[in-house]
Amino acid sequence: MLKIRKLYLLLIMMCVATSTFAGNSKSEELECPDQAIQDMDNQFGIGTSERTKCIQKRSGLKSVIAWNLASVNKRSGFAQQVQVTRNSVNNWEGIYDMQINKDFEVVAIGYAGGGRWLLTDEAYNRTYNVTTGNPTSDLTASLIARGVTVYMCQNTMRGNSWVTSDLLPGVQMVPSGAVGLIDHMNSGYKYINP
Repeated sequence: MLKIRKLYLLLIMMCVATSTFAGNSKSEELECPDQAIQDMDNQFGIGTSERTKCIQKRSGLKSVIAWNLASVNKRSGFAQQVQVTRNSVNNWEGIYDMQINKDFEVVAIGYAGGGRWLLTDEAYNRTYNVTTGNPTSDLTASLIARGVTVYMCQNTMRGNSWVTSDLLPGVQMVPSGAVGLIDHMNSGYKYINP
């Protein structure tokens, strides 16, 4: 009878310990940063922050973004996909106080119609028979300067008779844009195609 009581007591202690550890392992949802709460309530109305879910993972983020379209945002005049890249970097740095290439990494791969956003003004003008220059060259250059890694697809270059000197300074290359995306995804990057 004494052995049964000891076993019963041991079983109760194990159940209590298990439920205690299980209760402690549940993580609390991270709040939005204080300044972000203030800003969103001021911009969108009181109570907005209560309906907003801020990101939970704030380190070790890796994203690869496809720049494969020629579409331009009519309001800004910039390439939509390049602008989404800038907005993402601004969000991580501005709202969450994260640092590029420390807390998060961003890779952009230009191919097909989006390859044009990686061209110098001269190459853009020559290719598209315009005199305006690449409307997104300054934005692309600023992203590179901030730490975004930008690649141009060599298949796209070949198809447009572009050479390395046609690319903005700092643009690197991959043999294939699509394969480059897959390679980054296989290396843990999350794919974004805005």
